[in-house]
Amino acid sequence: LYKKRCSSFEEMTDLPASLIEKLKENYCVNPLKELTRQVAQDGTTKYLFEMQDGSSVEAVLMHFHFGDSLCVSSQIGCNMGCSFCASGLLKKQRDLTAGEMTAEVMYVQKELDPTEGRVDNIVIMGTGEPFDNYDNVMRFCEIVNSDNGLAIGARHLTISTCGVVPRIKDFAQ
Repeated sequence: LYKKRCSSFEEMTDLPASLIEKLKENYCVNPLKELTRQVAQDGTTKYLFEMQDGSSVEAVLMHFHFGDSLCVSSQIGCNMGCSFCASGLLKKQRDLTAGEMTAEVMYVQKELDPTEGRVDNIVIMGTGEPFDNYDNVMRFCEIVNSDNGLAIGARHLTISTCGVVPRIKDFAQ
């Protein structure tokens, strides 16, 4: 799933057809549909994704000399009300699951040339307050950090928070 950048069960050609059918009946590999893509002159790419429930989130791929960084969203909307941020214009509708956040990375990573690029860094500072969705964000970090997942080193994961103090203390532990 992760190493071969699969976006459907049919791409898992080493599995029996009967297992693929059972997986398709019970699970979803890619819960996202790309609605729009905007590309800036420097190659920065903003994706607008529709989730299975019809809600939308953004992810932004940025290219730097040290690698490709992806900014992912953690919620649909946000209740924090930071004056500098447009996320709060839509009040929080719901938390994203760890799987939905991982799907943001998987979708963008599949768009990159597998011989030349991969998502090297992840910043969780798109729509939403990550520490207001603490459990799902921590599970997402485990998935993308795991050798069985995307194997992105912990030093290449950044969580941007406006200051949910109890969760900052939990995170420090």
